[in-house]
Amino acid sequence: MDYRAIRTKDYKYIHWMHYPDEAELYDLVGDPYETQNLIRDARMSGVVRNLQAQMAQAVLDEDPGLATGQHRALRQALLDRWAGRLELAQAG
Repeated sequence: MDYRAIRTKDYKYIHWMHYPDEAELYDLVGDPYETQNLIRDARMSGVVRNLQAQMAQAVLDEDPGLATGQHRALRQALLDRWAGRLELAQAG
């Protein structure tokens, strides 16, 4: 899979695996056809951080190999990219 995505009732966040600086964020309530990518909207930074944290937790939960040492590069990339955000979300 070239991307990972997480969807809530309000938002969809897409992270492109081969393009780590590329992502998409859509407001599913206000823009159900996903025509406006909000990823660069500064007002959405809290939403992005929260969805990234949820995504990181879901990835770590779904693949036991990440916890046992297999796929170390992917696990480290996830932790480097999202772990701080995960800690912030859990603390908040």
